[in-house]
Amino acid sequence: MIKNKNIVDIRKIFDLLYDSFQAQGWWPIYDLKTGQSLYRKNFFGLLDEDEMLEISLGAILTQNTSWKNAEKAIGELKKNKFIDYKKILSSDEQDIALLIKSSGYYNQKAKKIKNFSLWIKKNGGKLSELKKKDPYHLREELLLINGVGKETADSILLYSFYLPFFVVDSYTKRVYQRVTGDHNDYEYDELREIFENSIEKNFKIYNEFHALLVKTAKDFCLKNLPVCVKCPLEKICRRYYE
Repeated sequence: MIKNKNIVDIRKIFDLLYDSFQAQGWWPIYDLKTGQSLYRKNFFGLLDEDEMLEISLGAILTQNTSWKNAEKAIGELKKNKFIDYKKILSSDEQDIALLIKSSGYYNQKAKKIKNFSLWIKKNGGKLSELKKKDPYHLREELLLINGVGKETADSILLYSFYLPFFVVDSYTKRVYQRVTGDHNDYEYDELREIFENSIEKNFKIYNEFHALLVKTAKDFCLKNLPVCVKCPLEKICRRYYE
């Protein structure tokens, strides 16, 4: 287990970001009427099977691309009634690939979507029932699916299954390193454990925290030219005072 010396800083990061930005409403659900994603702030109600599948597919489609591109792909799947694991399995990969072209690597992602759908079928066909499994066993099962890595698996577990696994991505790592001054080259699970050991194990907090880190990295903590002066984390950011 990785011991975190920045436990106060990490909790402070969440508090400052939430005070500044409030709830982000992740994971959004694509609305066919408006043609846009619907961000349901402070919604943690029961998800139906279609919503769970849409979120899970979104976690795959957003790999190595922007959310904007993944969103277009989800919209196309939804318009063509492909938020249905049975239809995905009965359809040709090329047909799926054409629908998700905007997400990039569409041929590979079509295979991944097929693999994920096959996993659903082999496990009884209901994602809501899979949630009843031991969370860590469920995570291991997801990681055995060809095309599902740790970030994708944790996104599915957190946003679709409401299970407390913190999602680590490049945005998480960037903000963490700059604010805390901890530049150790952690493995994925090591950094995930640091976050999970620093704040209470609550899927709602993990949900909001990850979404807030993404917003901060996109709007302020930019990769090359960070906008530190207006960032809510300015006062505690070690990089800013270096």
